[in-house]
Amino acid sequence: MRFIAGIFLGIIYVFRGFGPAAYAHTVYDLIVLTLVTRNYDGSRIIILDLVMV
Repeated sequence: MRFIAGIFLGIIYVFRGFGPAAYAHTVYDLIVLTLVTRNYDGSRIIILDLVMV
């Protein structure tokens, strides 16, 4: 997924410039933080758990 996201962000940068690419990268980081982040024991963190951390 990171490779595909990198290609996507690179295309945005080439055609639209730095601002939209930075915004898209921020959105990607938030998606990864909320959906892909895992606890130390390997279980998924749900979005509500992030508020407690």
